[in-house]
Amino acid sequence: MKNNQAVQSFNTIRLLLLLVFIILAVTLNAQTDITITAQGDAERKVPFTERLILLPKVVDTSFNAYPVSYQLIPVKVELNLQPQTIQPVQLTVLEPLQKLYKGYVKGGVGNFLTTYGDLYYSSTRSKQDAWSINIIHLRVA
Repeated sequence: MKNNQAVQSFNTIRLLLLLVFIILAVTLNAQTDITITAQGDAERKVPFTERLILLPKVVDTSFNAYPVSYQLIPVKVELNLQPQTIQPVQLTVLEPLQKLYKGYVKGGVGNFLTTYGDLYYSSTRSKQDAWSINIIHLRVA
């Protein structure tokens, strides 16, 4: 029943848009009988312009690098480093970590009896395998 009403309203909207388009096309087409008459003497001349005769030239952008010469002066620096001993850091955990769950289930009902469900289940941390399954349900009435 709802689908039939939706189709009818869609068809009426399409019909209205078609009528508006036709009316606009007819009114815009009616403006073709305008005539413009111009009177007068005019002598239009295009002035002569001289062309510049310039041939392209290759511009060399490279430059000759002069050789650089420098001398290394060997200098031995005496460092007197003595590392200091420091105490190791002590960690204190104030709160235990939250427990990791293998899965969860969510569900809900919304407007117009829209139902939602989500099921998730997975393996725990393991070096051998890792798997999970996720099922989502969404129904719109």
